[in-house]
Amino acid sequence: MALINIHEIQTVWGNKIIELHQGDITKPEIPQECLVVSVFSGHYKPIENTILGALHEQFRINLEELVEDAEIDIRIPFHTWISKELNIEGFNYKRIACVEMAGTSFSIENMFINMLSILMLCEAQRIKISSIAMPLLGTGNQGLNPEDVLPYLIKKTNIALKKVSGLNRIVFIELNETKAELFDKKMNKFLKRDESFLRKIPENDISKTIIVEMKANLLKIQNHISDSETIDELIYCLDSENARILEIGILGRRLLERLILEILGGKKLKNDLLTSIDGLCEKNIASWMTSYMHIVRTFGNHVAHDQTKSKKVPAHLSDKDFTNYLFCLNRVLDFWLDYQNIKN
Repeated sequence: MALINIHEIQTVWGNKIIELHQGDITKPEIPQECLVVSVFSGHYKPIENTILGALHEQFRINLEELVEDAEIDIRIPFHTWISKELNIEGFNYKRIACVEMAGTSFSIENMFINMLSILMLCEAQRIKISSIAMPLLGTGNQGLNPEDVLPYLIKKTNIALKKVSGLNRIVFIELNETKAELFDKKMNKFLKRDESFLRKIPENDISKTIIVEMKANLLKIQNHISDSETIDELIYCLDSENARILEIGILGRRLLERLILEILGGKKLKNDLLTSIDGLCEKNIASWMTSYMHIVRTFGNHVAHDQTKSKKVPAHLSDKDFTNYLFCLNRVLDFWLDYQNIKN
């Protein structure tokens, strides 16, 4: 399962994530709360070379049976439903949600509105859906053009993350490598990303040395943190020949949030990341170390959110800038491991 692209959005509940992966959606490496699939209205029979067919072949999952005992069924009027919790060996989803398409003329926009309806209803009934995974809905047997679907994918998933407080991550998983690459390019164009953030990790001796040390530190940190999803993804990116500055910047910032949360205690940062870093002085953490954290925070903010056309000096990120970022991130990892030893 390859991480292709990542987008972070700001909400009143904190930063949330949209990801694009290339791989088999029926076998995600990282468990997700819910798998979202789309079908023609009433057509649930497993067909070969489809997601429904793969679910039936690999896990004996039959949507015709699940819908009869659905947790929430709002096919009338919203053409969608969600299953009860599943406990199937090897299946890395707790639930399956299904969005029906009335036919090839069915509005793409309505399809995502209906998906949002089921997620909001789940939250109202205190059904936890913190993460969902889905294919590029409608672009399979339904025959919708991926380029037509893309604007709705970005806009509607942004809305879903902003409206559903408990939903923190939406993951798109596409099996076809060509289609995944197309979506990646269109996603970057739609988000008006700076080309300097889309460059691959610079291959200089200093960066290579830092990355080797960083991966060793990340593996050590995994032993201290129960939820190591961000660490797994960051290690994967550092190992990948195609990893870009964009993904490393966003994942580094996410990891920083988690490490600070571990220092401060609690389930969620009480303040924004800037304020939380400044608050570390109460833990007697040196100002030069918090300055490294601020560089990691600022860098992550720019690659995740900087879509403006305002003139900056310098105008673009250089290899030296990124190497300095890697140094700061690795020093934060060094510090965090030392802090755990001191604390214990």
